[in-house]
Amino acid sequence: MQPRTLRAAVGAATLAIVVGLSTPRGVPVPAGLTAAPGPTLANPCAEISPQSLDRLQRSIQRALRSAEADARAHGETGAYAVAATNSRDLLARSESRIADAIEFLRGSSPSVTTYAEGGTVKEYVRSTFEWVSQAGHWALVSAAYHKSPDARDAFEGTVIALGEAQQAFGQSGRCYMSGYL
Repeated sequence: MQPRTLRAAVGAATLAIVVGLSTPRGVPVPAGLTAAPGPTLANPCAEISPQSLDRLQRSIQRALRSAEADARAHGETGAYAVAATNSRDLLARSESRIADAIEFLRGSSPSVTTYAEGGTVKEYVRSTFEWVSQAGHWALVSAAYHKSPDARDAFEGTVIALGEAQQAFGQSGRCYMSGYL
């Protein structure tokens, strides 16, 4: 056997042993990761526009209205008052950040988003995703401590907004990559 072939065989055998030892019986070994197919558009940047971010902004606004009601009811005298105010404040920050992304796109290329702009939008959405996720955490804490339907609605709103933020993150990331791949 050639040295290169021998190294490859030993490497494959070692990997099989490691995977076999680290995987519980009856659990299938996962296949290698491959990128999920993206949009079939010739230009993935065409999906990134102020209008495409409006849906995410509206979802954040709906969650924010519930968080504001929860903060009014429990933000000063609740058993865990800071949970209600943190949820509201993080959602307000998130809504402002997406408004900034929309304004950025309106002030840049008027017809279609460029790959560089897609990268900037991705960063706006990434920070928004983090803040909405944190807001959801605080909403569920407030719901638990205060038995608050408004906090529960804020949490459910963050779940919806996170799904939309994930879509926007993927679209803007694909747009950015299109300039390089």
